[in-house]
Amino acid sequence: MLSDAVGRHGVRFEIVYGGISALQGRSFGSLTLELLGEPEAVDALIAELRTVTEVEEVAA
Repeated sequence: MLSDAVGRHGVRFEIVYGGISALQGRSFGSLTLELLGEPEAVDALIAELRTVTEVEEVAA
């Protein structure tokens, strides 16, 4: 899903951090990404990702 979405918007990404935890037999994960591209394209990608997952923006 992520690779398709970044391709549609012409945005590149780098994984800064990732982790998986287990809670009551279920796995939960998180990724911290650096998004690289035109600001409008990055904003559009973030909007699309918000339709399928939680997104938290952190300014550098």
